[in-house]
Amino acid sequence: MTYIKKENRRIAFIVLVYINNMVIAGLQGLKMISFKNALNKDFEITDLGELKYMFSTMVTQNYANQIIYLN
Repeated sequence: MTYIKKENRRIAFIVLVYINNMVIAGLQGLKMISFKNALNKDFEITDLGELKYMFSTMVTQNYANQIIYLN
């Protein structure tokens, strides 16, 4: 399932949910931190840091060009 949070008609961040796993992606780090803190108030969550693999797919991020590569 995919959820998209928009602010001022622009995507603030995207949340991907699969069974008991979640990936959060977005340009505004503070918005994502706030979202994770809100979740943590009601649920026990574990932040595994930067995404490296998802569903046996390697994920590489190019921050300078704001691109995510899947391999």
